[in-house]
Amino acid sequence: MKSRAIGGLPRSASLVLQGWRVGLEGSAAGGCAHERRRRRVTRRGRTVLAALLLLWAGVLLGAAFLAVPASFGTPDLDRPLGLAVARQIFQALDRVELVFALASAAVALVGRTARLVRIALGLGWLVLALRSWWLLPALSARTEMILAGSEPPPAVYHALSSGLAITQLVLLLIAAWLAARRWPGDPA
Repeated sequence: MKSRAIGGLPRSASLVLQGWRVGLEGSAAGGCAHERRRRRVTRRGRTVLAALLLLWAGVLLGAAFLAVPASFGTPDLDRPLGLAVARQIFQALDRVELVFALASAAVALVGRTARLVRIALGLGWLVLALRSWWLLPALSARTEMILAGSEPPPAVYHALSSGLAITQLVLLLIAAWLAARRWPGDPA
């Protein structure tokens, strides 16, 4: 469709003015195209982020609270082999969680999330960092000692690991719930 020039203006200026006029007319009927696109991106971003966080929470729940306790509850699996299996599960979980953390950061940036969502996500990432770079190496060193035949001194690492995993699970569920809900002032 060929556009008409407005008031003798060059064609490029005429197109800009026509787009501006359509934008004003569109704002009365639901906003201009830019605003509709922004609402669509924000809504999709919230939905994708909530789904991603729920999936992350499910992976954490399955690995940390189901697979590892089940491996130690198996009567045919001795302690050293159970520790080696648990170490492999947690190393794989750590890598998968890092991918989830990076993906959730990207979606949160693109999806224009609310401040409380970003706070809950940041706390979840902090817990993941503590578990990945401080706690898992300490637990792995204890596992190496046991596999080598010596018994390490008692420590609170396992209780701390469980507490941090529960904290991270709760933070992920809160962030998913906050991401899924509509905030005042958010585009629809």
